[in-house]
Amino acid sequence: MRKILFYIAFLLTVLSIQSVKAQNIAGRFRMMKTSWEVDKKQVVIELMQFDNNEAHVFWPAYDKYMKNWSRLMNYRIYTIEKYCDDISNMTNSRMAQFMDELLVSDAELTKLQKKTYKKVRKILSPVRASQFMQMEYAFQLVLLSEMQQRAMFLGDATKKL
Repeated sequence: MRKILFYIAFLLTVLSIQSVKAQNIAGRFRMMKTSWEVDKKQVVIELMQFDNNEAHVFWPAYDKYMKNWSRLMNYRIYTIEKYCDDISNMTNSRMAQFMDELLVSDAELTKLQKKTYKKVRKILSPVRASQFMQMEYAFQLVLLSEMQQRAMFLGDATKKL
């Protein structure tokens, strides 16, 4: 568990440094997501320490998962970008729509994780599949938290809350 926390802290540091270079919110989030995908794969290699047989069956499933994950994260970035662009003109209905979109995004990410866990559990032992999914869940929570912290808060622009 300490190794996972160390790697998460390392990734957060890398993301923080890289995100300063971007000019706009969407650019920052896309850079964060791209960096996360590359760095995370290296962390998975290091922490999971797959043998040749495990690696042979795991990486195709992981790549498919990451393709779907990336699509969902791109939609989330787009949603947050729209929110930040509209923040000064945010209406009650638009705020409700934004929150509904975030909740749908969270549900889709959870659905993807559940589907992936079922697949990974068939190709790795249940213990190894659980190790991967616990790590994946922790990484995702950190990334979503980072994205949310970097998004503008409605009160920042309107001071009406």
